Amino acid sequence: AALVPPGDPAAFVTAVNAHHRSPTLIWNAKCLAELRAALSPLAWGWQGTDRVAWIARTAAGAGGRQRYTELAGMVVVGDVYLDLLAKDPSFPLPDPLRLLEELLRCFCALADQEAGDDSVAAQGGG
Repeated sequence: AALVPPGDPAAFVTAVNAHHRSPTLIWNAKCLAELRAALSPLAWGWQGTDRVAWIARTAAGAGGRQRYTELAGMVVVGDVYLDLLAKDPSFPLPDPLRLLEELLRCFCALADQEAGDDSVAAQGGG
């Protein structure tokens, strides 16, 4: 279920100003302040320019994502904050199968990386 129903500006304002901390969403006043700081220069930068090109340049320059200090160090797999899920294992995940698939993909990637490191060490390179 969506946090904010489409086309409901009042629900959006309520949600963006609320405090959320769950395995699938972390949002608080600090995140909102960082988003406002990131958007503030953008609010006026498009005037007098090709808006589509300006949006593309701006998004590319920011890496296409806003980075929030509140999320630094959080382990995220399949859009789930694993440390918060570990604290609340009964939390109803929206798509548990996706999380399992993503965890398996990460495990396989790490196993492949470890296997590569071991083969380098066995050849005398590590």
